[in-house]
Amino acid sequence: MSAMYGGYEMNRINKVEQIVERILEESENAQSDDFLLVYKVYSIIDETLRYKGFNEIVARHKELKLPPFETITRCRRKIQARRPELQNEKQRTIRINETSTYIDYALQSNYKKKLKTMIDKEN
Repeated sequence: MSAMYGGYEMNRINKVEQIVERILEESENAQSDDFLLVYKVYSIIDETLRYKGFNEIVARHKELKLPPFETITRCRRKIQARRPELQNEKQRTIRINETSTYIDYALQSNYKKKLKTMIDKEN
């Protein structure tokens, strides 16, 4: 029996990671566009999904046994951290700036105390 990760089996996450890596190697556009990456992953998992509407895919994602968007984007981040050549330079700059925006958001919200505690634990 494989380990569960947020209700999703680890061996299935490993398979998603392999698919994501292959797509990133083949498609520069997918390196910087999460929606395109998700579309391509879903199309590999089930090519009939290319002909279904977004609303049907979202409504039936569990029945279709599709990985969550977050799993796909986490795999992308993990792969791109390990293999920076699969990361579009312009998109890397945008993501760094977005990270800064999210940090500012966290500091201005109720997460400030939690974030400070987390930083203190690291030091």
